[in-house]
Amino acid sequence: MPFHHNRLIASAFLAGFIGVPGMALAQTAEPEKAPAAEQQPAQPSQEQSPSQPEPKTEAAKPTEKQLESFAAATVRIVQIQEAAQKEMKEAVEKAGLTIEEYNQIAQVAQTDPKIEQALQELIKSRLGG
Repeated sequence: MPFHHNRLIASAFLAGFIGVPGMALAQTAEPEKAPAAEQQPAQPSQEQSPSQPEPKTEAAKPTEKQLESFAAATVRIVQIQEAAQKEMKEAVEKAGLTIEEYNQIAQVAQTDPKIEQALQELIKSRLGG
């Protein structure tokens, strides 16, 4: 796996993982738009110039089934995050560091280019690149 990142993979991967069990999902899909029959056509006198943003449409209210699915997905995501946090903590400790030491090294690497470069080279060599 090639090493293409300017920042440390490990720092980005583990930064702040202790004590942050919350859910953080990025929105990857556009919100659903209302069917064409429900959209009101623009009045000729209300034409918008290209520099004006289009009006936002309200998101449809989720159905009961969607709410149940969302809740189920959220529970599973939290379980995955908790398991991942446990595995990351174990990886740090198995490498012979405490979480505090690991985070201190990551902070130093963010402010000291020589340390950052040294760590990048070590990580790259261990990734086989």
